[in-house]
Amino acid sequence: MLSNLITVSGQVITLFLMMIAGYCLGKTKLLPRSALPALTNVVVYLALPCMLIGAFEMEATSERVHGFLWVLAATVLVHGLNFAVAHFGIRDPDNGRKRVLVDCAVFSNCGFMGYPLLASLMGDTGLFYGSAYNLVFTTLLWTAGISYLQHRKGPLRLRNLILNPGIIGMALGFSVFLLQIQLPPVLETTVDYLGNVAISLPMLIIGCQLAHADLKKLLHDRWSWVAAGLRLLARAFGRRLVFWAHDHDVYCPRRYYYTPFGRRNCARACSRFRCAGCALLASPRNWQGGGIAGQLGFLLRDAPRRLDILRETGTVVISDFMRNNLLRNGFREENIHLLSPFIRVEPEARRPEPAPELRLLFLGQLLRGKGCDLFLEMLRALGGPFRAVIAGDGNDRAGLEAMSRAFGFGERVRFLGWCGRPEELFAEADAAVFPFRWQEPFGLCGLEAAAHGVPVVAFDLGGVREWLIDGVTGIAVKPFDGKAMAAAVARLRDSAGLRREMGANGRRLAAERFSEERFLAGFGRLCGGSA
Repeated sequence: MLSNLITVSGQVITLFLMMIAGYCLGKTKLLPRSALPALTNVVVYLALPCMLIGAFEMEATSERVHGFLWVLAATVLVHGLNFAVAHFGIRDPDNGRKRVLVDCAVFSNCGFMGYPLLASLMGDTGLFYGSAYNLVFTTLLWTAGISYLQHRKGPLRLRNLILNPGIIGMALGFSVFLLQIQLPPVLETTVDYLGNVAISLPMLIIGCQLAHADLKKLLHDRWSWVAAGLRLLARAFGRRLVFWAHDHDVYCPRRYYYTPFGRRNCARACSRFRCAGCALLASPRNWQGGGIAGQLGFLLRDAPRRLDILRETGTVVISDFMRNNLLRNGFREENIHLLSPFIRVEPEARRPEPAPELRLLFLGQLLRGKGCDLFLEMLRALGGPFRAVIAGDGNDRAGLEAMSRAFGFGERVRFLGWCGRPEELFAEADAAVFPFRWQEPFGLCGLEAAAHGVPVVAFDLGGVREWLIDGVTGIAVKPFDGKAMAAAVARLRDSAGLRREMGANGRRLAAERFSEERFLAGFGRLCGGSA
């Protein structure tokens, strides 16, 4: 047993050493990449058939004939069972993709590598019985395999099967075996020499291919590694692979679903070249890294590949708005699961008495998409006494502060920067205003305001309608209409009763529709557990 293990290990090491030799030849350019197709043809069309003919040069005993037939029958049975398991076990609603997966599960590349391994490890006996396996394999591949893949009925085209070099080599070898043909010494020696090439040359070719392959690029193909790793984990734990689509970067390489052409929101499905052109106009600080080349690589290769991968996974969205965006981008409805976020509704704090001036709150990043400049313009159009607090930070802060000074707001508008405890701000606010330019996937800040009993005024964009019920929990305003937003805020300013009513409705909505218990129940259903 030990001696057999040592022998097999030695043969395997020999094969790997030949691959290393091919790798060195490729790296030193002694064996150029352009030569590999020609060398492969030498192996397939000459060396392999000669190796098979040489392997059949043995005595035709009844034991060998029966063994050959048994291998034929066993191979038919194994492939039949393999096909049945793959056909019924692979559950994919896309029939075309399912046929491809089934064929990949049933058929392998057992000729180019299989024969050299058999010859190296088991000699002519291994080749003799291995050819029986390959005869069935090749026949099924070029008949039933092609027919299943193309999903067609009718007569089969057997030209590729008949002209297959492996089949030709087996036919000639089997004829030599059955008829006990004794090749002339010169021809026998030539066949043996050419057959030996089929062991060493494939290893050299594989090594050279590795040398010329961009292994760094292969290893850095993050999305292939991510997809493979996640799927393996999902299968290992018997769970579905689910992706949480929180933002637009699932289908928008620019991430904001906002086009610089006319500075308007997008409503189109992702297109590789159109979206690449749009994303290139984004600020370089938002690029993926690697300069223009790295950005182009991400836009034209990584982003489409990522989207293709995510289309095949279960996807969790936080709003119906996001669900519709995924459907627009080719996601299947049965793979999309709505799971809204939750918010803890704390006991209602004692709110300060109504003040002479309206107290307004803006909460969010100080970026163009968040619309803080529109908030300042609304304040200028509002008129009457007010005080406004702007909580947040971002690249536009300096410009917004200058804008506030230019409008003459003075101490009426305060910039607090990032705030770790917005609860205190909600407790002192009469209303919260969210003039977002971009389409918020949900708008969690608005839900937080509602949960604290603060009525909300926001543009009717994106996923805000998940929690903003116009006239009930706040006021939804026509997008980008500054006058309409000022009128909505004035309406709240003029009616303390309306503010209290909308605030109470917001707290009730948050407690009923966005509770932690409801979220956990939905998460349990998603994971396949009990609700």
